[in-house]
Amino acid sequence: MAKRWVLVLSRGKRITLTPVVVAPVLLVAGCAFVPSDPLPAHFGAKVVNGVIQVKVPLCPGDKVTRVSVIDADARSSDSPSELWWGTSPKSDAVASGVFHLWSATDFGRSDTTPSTVPQRIEVDYSAPGGDGSGEVFDLTEVRSASLKAGQYWTADGPRTAAQIDARLKCQ
Repeated sequence: MAKRWVLVLSRGKRITLTPVVVAPVLLVAGCAFVPSDPLPAHFGAKVVNGVIQVKVPLCPGDKVTRVSVIDADARSSDSPSELWWGTSPKSDAVASGVFHLWSATDFGRSDTTPSTVPQRIEVDYSAPGGDGSGEVFDLTEVRSASLKAGQYWTADGPRTAAQIDARLKCQ
């Protein structure tokens, strides 16, 4: 005989539940309450010789085509202005997601360095197909991070470039 459960409601009404009814309900509930997406792959940042270097998480073969920086605290405005942008990466390393902000040497075309840099910036990148992502950095945290050689500050703690990329679920 098949297993059954009896659910007693507040007014004494009873509902008999069988595995045929319970299984789909649990499956739907599991999908709703258990995230199916992987953990976010946070960008990394560090200060190298006074310049902010960023590591964007990318899958093998993916490339960065454009980078932009905006004031993260002005993000809620209707049209936050870009502080800086760079396009046409000059090297494979830059196209593979490691670049310096405010750098004319990393990009074929770029804006001039802003006169003032806010404490919270959002760094966004675009890939050839238009996909991309962004990350907000508190520059006080980035500047004060205790990092070993090859590490970047991330929202999850210090990570190497390989560890940043490994958080992605590449296909």
